Amino acid sequence: MYDLPRPFERHWNFLRLLQQTDARKKRTWILTTIDKKALDAAVGASGVIEVVFGEPYSVGYVVEAVHHALSKGRPPMRERQHV
Repeated sequence: MYDLPRPFERHWNFLRLLQQTDARKKRTWILTTIDKKALDAAVGASGVIEVVFGEPYSVGYVVEAVHHALSKGRPPMRERQHV
């Protein structure tokens, strides 16, 4: 998991370098940012799944959203338990 803060260009370039190291080439990356529109404008369309949270939020919500995104659209556990 990697958070892309401002300035986006510098942190995007650092992420690209990290992804090229032998130990990290085959890893799946989860990216977080506070402003996806500004990130896309700075580095081009990032092609990542967008998950939007309001405040306050917890790490549990982030983990749940990642599981949801990786489970091919199945509802998060919380929603499945109430169905």
